[in-house]
Amino acid sequence: MNIAVIGAGVTGLAAAARLASQGNRVTIFEKNNRIGGRM
Repeated sequence: MNIAVIGAGVTGLAAAARLASQGNRVTIFEKNNRIGGRM
């Protein structure tokens, strides 16, 4: 399954990692030029 994750903050990255580990194809979209959200 192809899944899009909007936002590369902590939660988005964790969700993407879990979905990918379950065999899904994950694409992450982030509006900023770096990941991590508001950290």
